[in-house]
Amino acid sequence: LWIATDGQDALERLVQQRPDVILLDVRMPGMDGLEFFSRLHNDPTLAELPVIVLTSSILQPEDRAVLDGTSLIMSKSDLSSGTLMDAIDSVLRVDTGIGAV
Repeated sequence: LWIATDGQDALERLVQQRPDVILLDVRMPGMDGLEFFSRLHNDPTLAELPVIVLTSSILQPEDRAVLDGTSLIMSKSDLSSGTLMDAIDSVLRVDTGIGAV
């Protein structure tokens, strides 16, 4: 588990350590989640990483278009530790054929 301070920090860390799943906030300082997601998916070595997008905003159609290919988009207002763990488990199960342990 590691936490990046912003999108640029996350991209730099991904070179060193590849996570099983990325939890991505759409609104963050510096590089926002939409730009991060675009860069991630334009890199063939990272494009297949599962991403769960967390947002408190109502996403516009153009934002949803950028996030096409996201494993899951979740509203922060619906978020609890149980729903987040279920989402991670579901994404990992689909992506790898196994669940989180």
